[in-house]
Amino acid sequence: MLGTDIRHTWKSDEVIPADFADADIREIEQVRTLVSRTQPDWAVLSAAYTDVDGSESNPDLAFAVNARGSENVARVAKEAGARLIYVSTDYVFDGRSTRPYESYDPIHPLNVYGASKAAGEQAVQSHASNWCITRSSWLFGAGGLSFPEKILNASETGAELAVV
Repeated sequence: MLGTDIRHTWKSDEVIPADFADADIREIEQVRTLVSRTQPDWAVLSAAYTDVDGSESNPDLAFAVNARGSENVARVAKEAGARLIYVSTDYVFDGRSTRPYESYDPIHPLNVYGASKAAGEQAVQSHASNWCITRSSWLFGAGGLSFPEKILNASETGAELAVV
């Protein structure tokens, strides 16, 4: 969803979209092939395993994508001299702060998803040379399943929905 919206709104530069069919970020050679072919100045890593509940039941997949996959992209971005924007999450925090979080506040993930994204942040910081990390909460837009859409669907079906 985010990648689709970036592709449609980022007009000042050539944007080359890539998805799972172009490269599985868990496979560094696939990432190298993609980056070699596209030669980006910037890479925006919005790919992630974002199923928060699914991460609890499948932590290996969450860490494979969000941590090791992010490390692969960071390493290849550095090799190519590309700058990297890493899209992370507010789930790296525990939510107990009495004030808005700042960039350098200590992280304390409360679940597997948050821990896997925190590991991805660490990988980017350790392996990319020119990076920026952005943390977001729920994203919504026209390109995919979003928080408002989940609420509307639950209201139509009468399904119970647990939210943070």
